[in-house]
Amino acid sequence: DKGTMPFGGRSFIQAIAADSKIYLMGGLTTNPADSYTGSTDVYSYDPATDAFTRLANYTAPRYGTCTATDGQKIWSFGMIWFEKLWLMIA
Repeated sequence: DKGTMPFGGRSFIQAIAADSKIYLMGGLTTNPADSYTGSTDVYSYDPATDAFTRLANYTAPRYGTCTATDGQKIWSFGMIWFEKLWLMIA
């Protein structure tokens, strides 16, 4: 039985595998008012140890973006909703 994620349910989260780990980034959380909030969280998950590690946050909430890797670096790019404007981020 695998461990529990250190954060609640998310939608539009980015996930990518690199360097024998899975990286989970951003996404939308639901707050008690039943509205959505963008997340700046970044975690890595190591299946060998069944452990999550909190990494440096994004500088702005990101969700529904595209994520890619060359095996050494991870890029996340796409659209976010920020102060009522759609912005392109990379």
